[in-house]
Amino acid sequence: MKPQIIILGGNFAGLHAAFELHHTLGNKADVTIIAPEDFFVFLPSLIWVVTGSCSPKRIQFDLRTAIEPRGIHLVHDHVVRVDVANQVVYTDMNKFSYDYLVVATGADPDWSVAPGIGPHTGHTHYVCSVPWATNAARAWQKYLKNPGPLVVGATQRSGCFGLGYEMVLNLEHSLRKQGKRSQASITFLTAEPFLGHLGMGGVGEAPKKIEEVFKKRNINWVANATTKAVTETEVLLEDGSVYPYAYALYLVPFKGRKFIFDSPGLGNERGFIPVNDRYQHVNLPNVYAAGVAVDVTQPEQTLVPIGVPKTGYMSDVMGKVAAQNIEAEIMGKPPRDLPFADIKLLCVMDGGDMAISLVADRIFNPRKFVFSNASWIGHLGKILFEKYYMWKVRNGLVYLP
Repeated sequence: MKPQIIILGGNFAGLHAAFELHHTLGNKADVTIIAPEDFFVFLPSLIWVVTGSCSPKRIQFDLRTAIEPRGIHLVHDHVVRVDVANQVVYTDMNKFSYDYLVVATGADPDWSVAPGIGPHTGHTHYVCSVPWATNAARAWQKYLKNPGPLVVGATQRSGCFGLGYEMVLNLEHSLRKQGKRSQASITFLTAEPFLGHLGMGGVGEAPKKIEEVFKKRNINWVANATTKAVTETEVLLEDGSVYPYAYALYLVPFKGRKFIFDSPGLGNERGFIPVNDRYQHVNLPNVYAAGVAVDVTQPEQTLVPIGVPKTGYMSDVMGKVAAQNIEAEIMGKPPRDLPFADIKLLCVMDGGDMAISLVADRIFNPRKFVFSNASWIGHLGKILFEKYYMWKVRNGLVYLP
């Protein structure tokens, strides 16, 4: 009987794991993706959805058109829990037995980090999904009619600081395009120890280049910021400082999906999956994880606690490595180890009409090779990369660079 491989999640990490398994195992295993959405979203372009320069439709495609021609099954359903002892995934409508499980579900925002944070019961906007980005876009268009102070922040324990830089730069660029830049002060509040730390100790000349761009665009910033609370009109920091706003967008820490908390033995206290360098669960040999769902410890102690970024590229790599190790176990091949810190860094932080590009041989220091650049070419490159990536993934060509 063929091994049954269940992948939870159908975006970056999950889709790459599925295609890698199809590419290496062919018909030697049955691969099924269980996902709450039946479409793929190119998440890095959500920054442009907020400013109105990109429609959500442009960055989505139907998962079935990509995976079913390759013999990969899709179950459009919500996972409610995993019985790791009996190797069963329970969903809203069914249950599925597995021989191997890959958790690639991403994570949920932790709005509890500070009162008043978030688009539901709080006062700040968010960008990490199509609905949230669309809501932020509607509010942005309303804001543009009568601009005022603008605040973009990243709270304590956040990790995806690059997205914060992209948002503050793109919103500033949007104001300039509308001829309303002079009507708005802009402040960037970050838990990082210094501008451009990025949760990775700083990358080459990136801190210097970001600071130069901020000064040129008259963007104020506060590092080591602990966000205490957000009211309808003000952001309050722990040190007593207050920042009024007419529009605020905030990034927050992640926590694991609810089903992980409801599945004893699967995740840790934050709902993340503890894995080894093969992206294999440390206690469950037939369970793997990739992407934001993976537990990664920040190696640096900072004044204000911060997390670690897990970008789309990092998620792709983790998904591939997890899949390669499942294949190795099935086929009796040597496993592949790739510590998270040794994943290459490839990042383009868009700024609306320019971008800051970062390339390094590994995520954390020490590094042997680092390249950083700020130019309009990076902005054009990010637009072209979106089109290339969407074509590549839609056609299952994940072995291409």
